[in-house]
This record gives sequence, structure tokens and C-alpha cells, in this order.
Amino acid sequence: MNTRYEQLVGHAPDGIVVHDGERILEVNAAMIRLAGARDASQLVGRPVADVLSHSHLHAVERELVAAFSGLESDSSADAQVLCASGERCDVELSTQLFLDADRPAVHVVVRDLTAQRTQAKLAQIAADREHLLARMQIIRALAGGVAHEVNNMLQIIIGYATVLEHDSLTKPQVADVEEIQRAAAHAASITRQLSQFAGNAELRPQIVDLAEEIPRLYRDYRHAFGSQRRMLVEARNAVVVAVDMRHLRLVFNSLMSNAYRATILSGDVRVTVELKSVSDSTTAADGRLLPMGEYGVFTIADTGAGMSEATQQQLFVPFFTTQAVGQGIGLGLAAANGLLLQNEAYITFASALRKGSVFTVWIPVERSRETPLSSGQA
Repeated sequence: MNTRYEQLVGHAPDGIVVHDGERILEVNAAMIRLAGARDASQLVGRPVADVLSHSHLHAVERELVAAFSGLESDSSADAQVLCASGERCDVELSTQLFLDADRPAVHVVVRDLTAQRTQAKLAQIAADREHLLARMQIIRALAGGVAHEVNNMLQIIIGYATVLEHDSLTKPQVADVEEIQRAAAHAASITRQLSQFAGNAELRPQIVDLAEEIPRLYRDYRHAFGSQRRMLVEARNAVVVAVDMRHLRLVFNSLMSNAYRATILSGDVRVTVELKSVSDSTTAADGRLLPMGEYGVFTIADTGAGMSEATQQQLFVPFFTTQAVGQGIGLGLAAANGLLLQNEAYITFASALRKGSVFTVWIPVERSRETPLSSGQA
């Protein structure tokens, strides 16, 4: 019976420790693995406090005092053990007092909570992701509806302003009409970005090589904004994808503008294009999971100011901006992500204060055609 008991203990899935309140008397194979020991000799004889947390020992001491005569006490509580990583790991300890050769001893079952808590954490992450996706769907639907209704009214305003242009107006009245047109045009640009965020923009995908198009967009951006700051672009082999080039230009310019502002005081901007494979759970900024497969990827990295955690959490929320009042409406990244959503593409990012930011756009590789169209063929 003793041999069978020893076999059961030895093969138990949970760690088992027997100690006398001061030193370890026995351990099983699961406990040896949990503690990262080579064999039982590395644990047996050591002070139990080296392996089990002091809170456990204090509890056992109280139980020994209370149950010294009958030794029928047992308890279960969360504690910590010194794990193979060298850190204290969370465990659940179940203790049972017994007599070993007429001396009080403690039988401890050690259940590792790492896997359990990791699963709980992953489940929470998945739930948070689903909540974010549901929330973004509601916001996109609302934004699309608002953009549609407001745009209809703006067309009426712009139409009447155009009619007024042809009337005989005084100089002050002409200035008033021009102000109406400017305000309407600005409002129309906002509704256009809201439609892009909502995923309602017209979609005309074409087959393009990112290794050719991204450097071209980069040169156009530098020419348009007259930037003399140090910027580098790297593109190697062909990276063929299907994407609406108008959308890609808007996304690229939005990301470049952010990198440009982040490096106004100091820092560089680097643009890279490459092929990448996704084989594990990669989550986009909007909570979507990237399907496994091959992607054409372009990255815009800067060594500028970086962003705080609070800013990163709001980065793709419509109308959130870190710019001064009147300098930005906070729709650039939100609209960019909406355009990527329509193109079945994704964006990820990483940032740290005073270290810079990295934005990466992932577009599924297109293999149905080998020869991409140049931008001149669009």
C-alpha cells in the first residue's frame, strides 16, 4: 500500500511537498519541475521557507498549535513558490497535517495557477477585443449616418452659395458668400473623413507593387510639404497587393504627417517596405485579428517625441487630437483605419515617450496576377 501511495504521489499532476515546518522532507516529480530543480536532492533538506512563501508557514504554525492534539486540520489558500524562472509564482496550496514517526508533519499539494490565470487573461483580452469591435461598429454606423445627413445639407448650402455668386453683389456680400463656401468646403472635408472612417468611401482596388508605390508616395509627400528633414526609405523585392491607390495615398500621408510633427524638434523618419508572414495571433489597432498568411507591409518609424499610454489608447478614436485647438480635428488616423478596413488591410503601432513611434500597415499579398499596374495606369 505504501508503495502504491508513493507511486500515486510521484505521478500526481500537482506538486507535492512534505515538510516538518522547518525543512522539506519529500517532494514529487511535479514539484521538482515547478521549482526547476534537477532532482529531489536539490529540494529535500532545504529550509521550507526557501521554496514556499512565509504566509504558508505562518498559517501552518497556527494550525499546528490549534490541532496539536488531534492533527485533523487542513486548509487551502493562495500562496507563492520559488519557480524555475527564479521568480515567485502564484499557486494554490492545500495542506494536511499528519504524524510522521510521532512528529507533526505537513503534506502540501501545490497547484500551479500560472496556466489558469493565463487562460483567464487571454479570455479577458478576447472579451475586450470583442467589446472594442462591437463598439467600433456602432461608432462607424453612427459616423456614416451623420456624414450622409450632414453632407446632404451641405450640398444645399454649397448650391445656394453658387447661385448667389452669379447675382449682383456688393463687395461685402461677395466676401460673405466666399466665407460660406470656405466653411462649407471645410465641413464637407470633415464629412468625407467621417465616411472614410465609417468604411463608406468608394472602393476601386488595383494590383500594385508597394516597393514601387510607397517610394513614389514618399517623394510626392516630400515635394508637397517641402520637407528638408532627414527621411529614409527602403524597399527591396516586389511586394504585390490589391489596394485602392487613392486610399493608400491618404493613409500614407496621414501617417507621414504624424511622423513629421513628432520629429519637429529632433529625430528621423524611416519608411520601409517588405513581405511579412503572420502565423500567430497579431491584433490590429482596432481589435481585429490578422488572418494567418503573407502580407505586403510598409512601416513608418520615427525617433521623435513618442506617445503616452493614455494617448495611445485614444489614438484611433474619432475627433481625438493632441494638436492645439484649430490645428487638427482628430479624424486623420480614424479615417485611415476606416479606409484600411475597406481594403481588408490592417494597422498596428508601438510607441514610447521620447523614443518615437512605429506604425505598420498590413495588406494581404495578391497572387492572382503577376504584373502590377503602375500608378499611371490607374
